[in-house]
Amino acid sequence: MNIQLDIETIGTDGRGVAKPTNESIVFVEGALPGETVLATIHHQKKNFREATAEQIVTQSPQRVAAPCQHYGVCGGCNLQHASIAAQHEFKKKWLLETLRRLGQWPQTEWNAAEKNLEFFAHDTTSYRQRIRVHCDGKNVGFRTRKSHAIVNINDCIVAHSEIRKNWKQLREQILIEHKKTRAEEFEITVSTNDIVIVPVLGRNRTDRNSNNENSLASASIKIQHPFVNNFLIHRQSFVQPHKAAMDCYAKKIKTLIDNFIVQKIQTAQKANTHCEAIRAWDLYAGSGPFSMISSLAASEQNIPATATAVEGLGPATLALQKNTVPWNVRCITSDVGTFCTQNATDQPNIVVLDPPRSGATPEVMEKIAFACAKTNALIIYVACDPASLARDSRTLFEHGFSLSSLSLYDMFPQTTHYETVAAFCRRSS
Repeated sequence: MNIQLDIETIGTDGRGVAKPTNESIVFVEGALPGETVLATIHHQKKNFREATAEQIVTQSPQRVAAPCQHYGVCGGCNLQHASIAAQHEFKKKWLLETLRRLGQWPQTEWNAAEKNLEFFAHDTTSYRQRIRVHCDGKNVGFRTRKSHAIVNINDCIVAHSEIRKNWKQLREQILIEHKKTRAEEFEITVSTNDIVIVPVLGRNRTDRNSNNENSLASASIKIQHPFVNNFLIHRQSFVQPHKAAMDCYAKKIKTLIDNFIVQKIQTAQKANTHCEAIRAWDLYAGSGPFSMISSLAASEQNIPATATAVEGLGPATLALQKNTVPWNVRCITSDVGTFCTQNATDQPNIVVLDPPRSGATPEVMEKIAFACAKTNALIIYVACDPASLARDSRTLFEHGFSLSSLSLYDMFPQTTHYETVAAFCRRSS
C-alpha cells in the first residue's frame, strides 16, 4: 500500500525524511527534500518507519537522471539521483549537524566551524583508484542493495578510467583467480604503471601481516604522492580511494604546518629568541603519506625537527620506512595508545593523526592532549568518519584546544561519504 509523503529534509544515510503530523517519522529511500512522493512502507519500528519511493509526484529541481546503468540495484552509490551541487550542500549540512548534535561542540567552536568551513571537490566519475569487487564464479561486481547477491556489472562510473577501459580483461582475470583461490572478494588498484588485482582472503592472511622485507618487495604498489617519487604501499595496505585525495590532504597538511611554523618563528623573533626545534608525531601513519611533512616544512624554514611515525601493522611500517628515508623519520610499529603513554615526555608540538573509521577514541585523545599539555601544539585530525571526529575532538576542547581550520573533501561523489581535515591549536589565554 502506497502513502503520499512530503519530504522535508535528507538524512546522513541519503534517505529523504518525512514527518507526517501526529505520525512517526518516515525515512524514504530514493526521495529528495522538497519532493512529494508515493512510497511503500516496508519496515515499521517503534519510533520510525522505513519506506521506498515508488513514484515522484512533485519533483525537486535537485533531482537528476542517474548516470549509471546499475544504479538502484547495485549497493555502492546512493546519491546518483541528486545533482552534484545538491550532494555538496547535503554534505556540508551533515558535517555541521554531526558536530553539533553528536559531538555536542561548544557553541563558539560550532560557530567557527560554520563560518570557516572550506569545501573541496574533484572528479565526480572515474575517480576511484581502488575498488573492491565480489565474485561467485559466474558474476563479478558489487553486492545488491541490502542483499548478498552480486550485481554482474558491465561498468562502474566511479572506478578509475583505467579500470573501466580494461574491465573485460580484469573480469576474466578475476574469474580465473577465483577458481584457483576460491576468494570471493578482490581489490583492484591502479598503480603508477599497472593495474593490480589482489584476492582478499581474510584479515589473518600471512602476507598481510608479515613484517618481512622480502614480503614488501614482492607485494608492493607504487602510487602518486606530491612529496615522494614512487610512493610505496604494501598491496594489501590501505590506499585513499580517490586518485586526488592523497595529493589534496598532504598539501593541506603542509600548508597548516607551514603556517604554524611561521607563527612560531615570528613569536620567537618578537621575544628576541631562537625558534625551538619541531617535535612531530604522525599517528596511524600507514605507509607514511603525511609522516615527512613536518620535517619537510621545518627544513624549508631552516628549523631543526624530529619526527616519529607510528603504525600498527608490520608491512605498512616497512613501506613507511622506505617512503621517509630522506627525512630521517623514526618509524615505530606500535599501538597508538601505548605509544602515546610511553612517549608523553616527548612533548610534541605537531601531531597528525589519521585514524580508522572508528576513530582514535576519547582515551587516545586524552593521551595526546596530555603529551601536548606543555607545548603550544598543532593537532591535525584527518577523519573518514565525521562522527568519530565529532566525538574525539570534544576531548581536545576539554583540554584547552580550539578549532583553527576545518576542511571538507568530497572524495566519494555519488555516495554519502566524505572526509574531513580539522586542525586544533591551544586557545589564547
